Amino acid sequence: MPDPLSRALAERLFSLDVTLPDAARPLVAGIATYGLVLVGLVLLAAAWAEADRWTLRARLADTAWIVLPALIAAAVAVGLANLLGALLPVSRPFVVLGHSPLFAWNADASFPSDHVTLGVALLAAPLRSHRAQAAILLLSLLVGAARIVAGVHWLADVVGAAVLGLLVAFIVRRAWVAAVQRPGRDPILTR
Repeated sequence: MPDPLSRALAERLFSLDVTLPDAARPLVAGIATYGLVLVGLVLLAAAWAEADRWTLRARLADTAWIVLPALIAAAVAVGLANLLGALLPVSRPFVVLGHSPLFAWNADASFPSDHVTLGVALLAAPLRSHRAQAAILLLSLLVGAARIVAGVHWLADVVGAAVLGLLVAFIVRRAWVAAVQRPGRDPILTR
């Protein structure tokens, strides 16, 4: 069962659904469904921009070393999210409140949001750019907000997913930096 704040927000959003402009529906559905693609592109572009070497092969290797901890964190975080979903199943808002979501979605457990967990976990990438990190976080939260508006997640699902993603990103990033900060390593590996 959702918390009272999440339930009140979902009820309010479902009542607004009738007044949501037709032009906004595909935009919200697109962000909710495909927004993580943009998050991934921001990560790749930032990693590519921060790669220090100029030959294509070396630049690709540098980019991979920046992205690899993010992929590890994403895999761990989504695995933990699935475990939490199995241990603490919460029905989705459209199921509990008996409304149709903005787009077709499974009636499986909603807590925590896999989309937000994965997006926020990408912050494990050792990027120097605070703007890129902020963009990854904000876009991930925008995906979560769109999923709330679409009626497939509660507010608590998104907040819990963001906390889980941040925790995993922090741990993986710290472990990554500790593992690669050895004498003789390229500076790209020690960010």
